[in-house]
Amino acid sequence: MPITNDFTIAQLMRQANDIYDRQHHAFRLNLQFGLILVNTQDREYRYFRPYSNDELFERPIYISRRRDLNRLRLRLQKLNVTDYILQQRPNSKWKPILITNVRFCLFHLNYSLGQVKGQLPAHIESCKAIVCLNKDRKGVPYKDKLCAFRCLAVHLGYQNHSLESEAKSLYKRWAHFINNKYPHRCIQDDPRRFNGLHLNEMLYFEQCFEININIFQLKENGNCLSIYKSHCQYSETMYLNMYHNHLSYISNFPSYAKKYQCHTCHRHFALINNMKRHQRQCQGRTKHQFPGGYYGAKKSIFDKLDEQGIKVSLHDRLFPYFVVYDFEAMLVPVQEVQCEKLTWTHRHDPVSVSVCSNVESFDKPRCFINPNVDELVGQMVGYMREIAHNCFGVMKEKLSKTFAEIDKLIRMPIKPLSVSDLDDEELLAEVENMREILKNLKEELEAYCRQIICLGFNSSKYDINLIKSRLFKHLNMDGSKRAFTVKRNNQYVCLSTEEFKFLDITQYLAPGINYANFLKAFDVPESKGFFPYEWFDDISKLNYPRLPNHQCFYSSLKGCNITEEEYAYCEIIWRQNDMSNFRDFLIWYSNLDTAPFVKAVENLQKYYFERTIDIFKVSISVPGIARQMLFDAGREAGASFALYDDNNKDLYYTIKDNIVGGPSVIYKRYSEVGKTHTQQYR
Repeated sequence: MPITNDFTIAQLMRQANDIYDRQHHAFRLNLQFGLILVNTQDREYRYFRPYSNDELFERPIYISRRRDLNRLRLRLQKLNVTDYILQQRPNSKWKPILITNVRFCLFHLNYSLGQVKGQLPAHIESCKAIVCLNKDRKGVPYKDKLCAFRCLAVHLGYQNHSLESEAKSLYKRWAHFINNKYPHRCIQDDPRRFNGLHLNEMLYFEQCFEININIFQLKENGNCLSIYKSHCQYSETMYLNMYHNHLSYISNFPSYAKKYQCHTCHRHFALINNMKRHQRQCQGRTKHQFPGGYYGAKKSIFDKLDEQGIKVSLHDRLFPYFVVYDFEAMLVPVQEVQCEKLTWTHRHDPVSVSVCSNVESFDKPRCFINPNVDELVGQMVGYMREIAHNCFGVMKEKLSKTFAEIDKLIRMPIKPLSVSDLDDEELLAEVENMREILKNLKEELEAYCRQIICLGFNSSKYDINLIKSRLFKHLNMDGSKRAFTVKRNNQYVCLSTEEFKFLDITQYLAPGINYANFLKAFDVPESKGFFPYEWFDDISKLNYPRLPNHQCFYSSLKGCNITEEEYAYCEIIWRQNDMSNFRDFLIWYSNLDTAPFVKAVENLQKYYFERTIDIFKVSISVPGIARQMLFDAGREAGASFALYDDNNKDLYYTIKDNIVGGPSVIYKRYSEVGKTHTQQYR
């Protein structure tokens, strides 16, 4: 849409309303601005084209009904568009002088239709708010495609014996309407020859029967998704549920779904009225609460045992065991152009994983090779479960005295009872309550021993994303009561279940550190190895009977090849290990990193264990460790951490608004008095 520097919000809203009228499905909306820039040094002009990473809003606005456009208006009024436009330049040399156009970006939320086979799923048939309409009164499935007209007949109050005749009557009315208004369509009057109603015909369906139609899809988890939104031009509204290409009537929309989602902040609500009340005030911003009082660290299982008089030594409170893993992938060539500036050249297909641990009997690296990703992940998780099972036994033995003391307290009365006390109900209730507390503590201690730490290097960015489509299934995260995920942008910082806690060791290291420097920092010698990543692009090459040629080790990413001496080293390794094919070389290379990885992590643990900090159990990154050390120091000093209450919340905003600072830019340019000049900016 062409605009000028003097554009108004009213202009943008008129265009947004026009766009809304042309849509047939729910969608998300964002804006991008095109600019003319001028170079402040040589006065050169250029056009700044809007791209997806230059969108006005951080999150697109969900549009399901016309009234949702009011949120677009509010966001535009509150946002400083001028500041946004000033940021749209490649660097500080360029200055925007003219706004040329605005681009409305739509993300359609449409769902493909399919043929219904057999019965409707149980979560739809069991929903009391849905009239399924997939069978007649005798239980025989319908063979025609009049479900939309049956839904309308039910909405109009027709039931039982009159339902079929009214549905056919409504169909004939529809056929007459279409044939008169759109003669080229030529719909048959015979309902048996009707091919079905398409979503793009819903607008005409609304016009024919003068009724608003809203179509949703009920998911198995109770969430509902918007499939088709009405333009709300009529006084009466009908709600329908879609499963594949079958429509069912929603008789009671407020009880239709278990969860309703706020389209601004994406928060879920159990009741639709709660969601509506929330949406009247929701601005998509962080909500600040000021509870007052004092804040303390969450109690660990050992803190809770201390409260019951069960003492555990500082050494026994530390969990020293962990598993490390490292994936290798094939670089399969592809040629996919995503946009003008982005082209995919390779796809990473995981083909092997090496696993090692410091648990006894599992301290030798073990490599799994399988081109089937699902089977590969299953083998890795199965082996990790075996390690976790052995680790659980070792930890129970380590804490055997603690478990024995808990069992002893559970079996014996909390305090001696006299004959007269047997009728004291309060005393008996107190005894049973204490036993229940001890049983819960025992379960929590067992859970602490059962969960083993799984570490990768840069795994939050690479390894987990490489296998996440299969990993979640094998970890059974849907069926795990204690499962949770910590995700930061595209990084899976933590995956936790009853058995495993997947962490990224780089979250505990200095930013930008590589694997070689990690080993060096903790006094572990690096094992030298080289791999022909770009040559290994097909699984059949695992059977290649000799070491690939020197030129196969060339890396286009690094822009160089390995040296003659490094290739000679690979030849020595091939001969020393009596390798017969490239699979053997892959196993050697995969196992190369995991054993030193274990040693380096043990040295890292030693540093924190000396300070009685169970690094991986109490945190998922360095800030978590700093927080733990803060509370430990505060506890020793008798310090308390007060929280703001509502009466003093202005102090929070005053401090926050007066924080001055930002990223420090370190320049490495050469400067000398009288010879070089610093660029001046106005």
